[in-house]
Amino acid sequence: MKRLIILAAIVFAALGLAGIATADTQGPITFESTQGYTAGQNINGQQGWMNTGLYDANVVTVTGGQALQISNSKTSGSFGDQTFAPLLGTGAAAGTAVQHFTASFAIGTTQSTQQTGLSISISPDNGQGARMSYLRFEDQTTGVHVFFDEARGSTFKETDIATLTRGVPHTVAFSIDFTAASSKQVTITIDGTVKAVGSTWASYYQTQEHNPTSPVRTMLFRAGGNAVSTLAGNGFLIDNLTYTSS
Repeated sequence: MKRLIILAAIVFAALGLAGIATADTQGPITFESTQGYTAGQNINGQQGWMNTGLYDANVVTVTGGQALQISNSKTSGSFGDQTFAPLLGTGAAAGTAVQHFTASFAIGTTQSTQQTGLSISISPDNGQGARMSYLRFEDQTTGVHVFFDEARGSTFKETDIATLTRGVPHTVAFSIDFTAASSKQVTITIDGTVKAVGSTWASYYQTQEHNPTSPVRTMLFRAGGNAVSTLAGNGFLIDNLTYTSS
């Protein structure tokens, strides 16, 4: 599986992510021991990752290497103690200088059969829970459904944009344009095909909290909703994570 995930990431990079110049980038994060990751341990504290709530997010051994395993065996309504990738540096912190943010990752399941109740969300974030976009991955009877949420002021619209086959890796990408008019724009691509184009959550923060949004500096992997204790050590596999601000 690891070999297939690596191939998917290489293909995505060749299509354009690797061509960004003057950008602040993390990745590709492959969770390999050569990058300093230790299998069999929680991701918290490994190479800049944070998971202070100690949710079920661990570096594990998979066929051909290592990956991040994550599930909703433990959940909460909180944000700041969830699983955050390493923060981008000072370029992203400049705020107004950030015009674009892109992220890509490979996602698969630990099982080829349904894991009932499995669900996590993945979002570009400022590192404190201020999400700028949102994808939720739910394992249902027909496969892993992907839900995209966009915001228009106080109103959120959710759309089921894809159903993924279990047991094989899929490449998912966010591309956010902060220069787009009104609600800004985010494009979601799965396995090389655009699945959704919609608004970011910028308008929510501006109209409801009357504050400018903080710059996107990381990726948030959140376990919320119902906890399913039997999922511990299983769930999703994440690999080849890359994210860039420019």
